[in-house]
Amino acid sequence: MKIHFRIDTDGGIAAYPTKTEAQAAVTTEGGSLFATKAELADLGKNLPMQTLVDAWNSLTGVTPVKRFKDRASATGRIWEVVNATLAPKPQAPPAAQAEAQTTAPAEPQPAAKAKRQRASAAAPDTTAPTPDTIAPAPAREGSKKAQALAMLERGTTREELQTTFGWLPHTTRGFLSMLGKTRAIEATKGEDGIRIYRLAS
Repeated sequence: MKIHFRIDTDGGIAAYPTKTEAQAAVTTEGGSLFATKAELADLGKNLPMQTLVDAWNSLTGVTPVKRFKDRASATGRIWEVVNATLAPKPQAPPAAQAEAQTTAPAEPQPAAKAKRQRASAAAPDTTAPTPDTIAPAPAREGSKKAQALAMLERGTTREELQTTFGWLPHTTRGFLSMLGKTRAIEATKGEDGIRIYRLAS
C-alpha cells in the first residue's frame, strides 16, 4: 500500500493511508504532499533549510542536528527514516508457521499437522502498521481543522463546512472520512431532511 506524507511549514510530518485523506489534511492544515523520495527531494529545493532540520528533529529515534550540509542530504536522510518507520512493510510469515516449516518432521501425523496449521492461521502478523494505526496530525489552535472540529462539536452540515471554508464537496467528504477514522461522528437528519454531523460525546 502506498503511503502519502504531509510536511508542514513547522517541519512536522504525518502519514496518511490514502491520497484523498492526505489532500484533505493539506486543505485544512496546509503543508505539502510527497509519496516518494524524488517528490520529497523536489519539495526540499524550495523549503527553508530550518524546516528540514525541524522535520528531522521531529522524527522518533533520530539524533537531533543543528544543520545539514545541503538539502539533498537532508531529504535523503528524512526519507530513509519515514519510509522505514511509517510506511507498511511486507508481511512476514507468522512465527508459528516459520517454526513449523523448519522443525516439522518429514511425515507428520495428520492430526498434528492440522493443529499446527490452525495455530499458524490464528497468529496474525503484528509487525507491519495498518492505516488505522496511523496517528493524524493534531489540530493547531486557530487552524481550519480546529474551527471545523468546533463546528462539529455543536453540530453542523456539510454545506455549512463548505461555505465556511470554501471547500469543494469531495474535500468535505474526505475531511469527514479522515476524521471518522479517529473520532466517532454521529449523523442525524433535521426536520428539513438535511443531514447534521456531530462529534459523539
